[in-house]
Amino acid sequence: WMILATPLSVWRGGSAVLLANYVPRAYLDFFYTCAFVTSLRRCRQWMYVQIASAVALLLSCAAFGNGSGSIGGDPSEARFRIPHSLFYANSNDLALALLLGISSFLFLFHRRRRGGQLAGIAGILLSTFYAFRTGSRGGLVAASALLILIFSLSRSKWKVAALGVTALGIALAAASGGESSSTLHRLSLLMTDASSPAGSFNDTQSDLASVASQLQREELIKTSLRYTLSHPLFGVGPDQFAAAVSQDAARTSEQTPWLGTHNTYTQVSSECGIPALIFYVAVIGLCLRSNLRLYRRTRERSAYRELAGLSRCLLAGTLVFAVSAFFFHMAYSAYLPSLAGFTIALQWAAVPLSPSSPPIKPLGPGERDLADSPMSFATLGS
Repeated sequence: WMILATPLSVWRGGSAVLLANYVPRAYLDFFYTCAFVTSLRRCRQWMYVQIASAVALLLSCAAFGNGSGSIGGDPSEARFRIPHSLFYANSNDLALALLLGISSFLFLFHRRRRGGQLAGIAGILLSTFYAFRTGSRGGLVAASALLILIFSLSRSKWKVAALGVTALGIALAAASGGESSSTLHRLSLLMTDASSPAGSFNDTQSDLASVASQLQREELIKTSLRYTLSHPLFGVGPDQFAAAVSQDAARTSEQTPWLGTHNTYTQVSSECGIPALIFYVAVIGLCLRSNLRLYRRTRERSAYRELAGLSRCLLAGTLVFAVSAFFFHMAYSAYLPSLAGFTIALQWAAVPLSPSSPPIKPLGPGERDLADSPMSFATLGS
């Protein structure tokens, strides 16, 4: 649908450049994952790659992370990020990556080794510490949704509650004193009505900047909805929301900042049309449904412990992305293609599993696990 929308874009050249970057670097991740992750063993290996990436991100935060830099020239609006990073120089992007890392660390709880479980706890707590320091309000909402999901699915709810309380303590420690204290105050403004009179806020530059940012985002969402209604079929062109706003403002001799929608769903609808939004939301919905169904089928059967762990991690990661998408514009990132590809690969790996199939018996000496064999999909199906 993006290809169909490109010839009707307000800036066809810009949309063509976007496609040339998005398709090979992000969209094809879906097909790469489905093509190479062809067994349960490879699903497990791929999850370990995700965990290793999350560990590398934590090391980068420890070595290069900086919370003293100013955002938009305002030193009072300092938020934790990795300066000069190609991917995580923005605090919101870093918060999302850390939360997805938490969803990967959950897999270690489905391993029987105590050391792996302790490593998972350490990874979750460290990720929480850095994610909270980013001051991302969208990340806070996504983290809350993640905690609710894990608690509702877990059979040992007291363990999840204990981990949640510990993570909360870590988060509060990250906000104690100095520059980090402004992070806690910034997050508290999430529950504040931004349209209230200015006198209802603390008269500080940081408060005014945070509230102004919230008001600006609300206005951008309203503008994107107007473009959705005025261009319902193909939108204004992939990645051309800012260009369309600038063109309309130029007709009235106004100047507007070059900003995105700050909402992935309205970004898709305003730039590619309502049908594209339906397709986009359908992918997210199918990922959530597929992983939830697989988790429910396997969680009570110890023989399928790894399948349950993988499906729960993907369910958690998809939920984090779906919630964060309300606060960030990232329609052309690789997050969703990667999650969807991994989801499909896991479903194929679980093809031999049916609700009526007996539990898998332990392997004898010299026997080989069917799920660990790099067989074709047709052979797995049979």
